[in-house]
Amino acid sequence: MGTFEYALVTLTNPLAVDFIRTMKYREIPFALMVNNDRSRQEAIDRGIEHVILVDTTKRKNKVVPDIPIGTVYIFEESLTLTCRYLQFCRPWTSKPIYVITQKMHPGAVYKKLGANYVIYTKGKDVSFILHNE
Repeated sequence: MGTFEYALVTLTNPLAVDFIRTMKYREIPFALMVNNDRSRQEAIDRGIEHVILVDTTKRKNKVVPDIPIGTVYIFEESLTLTCRYLQFCRPWTSKPIYVITQKMHPGAVYKKLGANYVIYTKGKDVSFILHNE
């Protein structure tokens, strides 16, 4: 029997909110990665059980999730923050990391930092990437 893992998601924009709704509807277990206490508290207040707070102002990440992490879905807010999230979460999983972006930042940067897939979209739904979950 395989190890139970949580998908890891960043909640940065309305596209990510809809994505999380789809995960909840499909009963896909997930954790949320945030970079400040306000976002952490908002997630807890919304009933999200697993919230991982990382300090993106520091180069080294001392946070190690207490749950097993599987596939990662990073919704781009900025180039800098996305790069930092990639640096933090790549060591946590051997599963694919998706970066979902609505901007034209070079995907090669994200791939160099550990992203397996960079998805550029202007659409309102990216739930198709959940086909393996």
